[in-house]
Amino acid sequence: MKFLKVGISTSFQDMGRPGLLSSGLPQGGVLDEVSFVKNNLVLGNNSNETAIELFFPGPEILFEENGVLVVNGADFDAEINGRKLLLGKQYSFSKGEILSFRRKISGNVAYLNFKGGLDLPSFQHSKSYFPSLNFNVIEIRQSYLLKSKVEKIDFIPGIAIEREAKENIFSIVFNKKLKADQKLKFLDNEASILPDSNRMGLKLKFKKPLEFTLEPIISTFVLPGTIQLLPSGEAIILMADAQVTGGYPIIGFLGKADLALLSQKSIGETLSFKEIDIETARKKLFNQRSDIDFIAKNIIIWK
Repeated sequence: MKFLKVGISTSFQDMGRPGLLSSGLPQGGVLDEVSFVKNNLVLGNNSNETAIELFFPGPEILFEENGVLVVNGADFDAEINGRKLLLGKQYSFSKGEILSFRRKISGNVAYLNFKGGLDLPSFQHSKSYFPSLNFNVIEIRQSYLLKSKVEKIDFIPGIAIEREAKENIFSIVFNKKLKADQKLKFLDNEASILPDSNRMGLKLKFKKPLEFTLEPIISTFVLPGTIQLLPSGEAIILMADAQVTGGYPIIGFLGKADLALLSQKSIGETLSFKEIDIETARKKLFNQRSDIDFIAKNIIIWK
């Protein structure tokens, strides 16, 4: 396939490079792990098979071989030569056809996965785009191949599980050093996502600025989901491409199960927070992964 247009921040992504923070390597990987894994389940791929992650305006892709794909996550009105594509459903494509994304209907980030996956080089056991090394950068008009030829199209019904797409309240485990009045200023508030947000972090402007200070800290390890307080009274939620250390005071941590939902929020959207403890955060993540396991088992039963 060739990219006739690359689009905005389109990149190759898988689950990234966890476990390498001590070496200075950010985790990276997909923003919406749930949509990514569901696509691979439907296609019969391994759960970490590389996808194309895209925002709107999306890419325009010319196919140079036959294959099967699934689009999931945000709805950008995808079509192949005028054929509309539903989210989470398998579609075959033929050499010479063009995939395009016409308009933004809902969501913020979409995933395009192929049966068999993409033939790409790997770095530290991941094919995810690595900005600082210019690794696996998408080039316009360069050919990219499917990893294996699709001889047989083994169609599986798509996944039509309702997600909390309209959820605007996200769970936070607070830093234990925060006082009750500081927590209240954060919880009894509304934040909007600022334009200078990206895969490294979502920058938030609060309706009522966070007019409290936290003790300065020596730079320490940070992870996706860390919420930092900025001197301006704004905050930033670190996302997949977050740096490995940070020196801004830490308000708390967004539950990992909420990160996929948060990634589907666009610039200008508003959100608020509720407090949970770490055990509740773990339970939410367990339930999310149980839902994915349930889907996988049902696909096996159907086949």
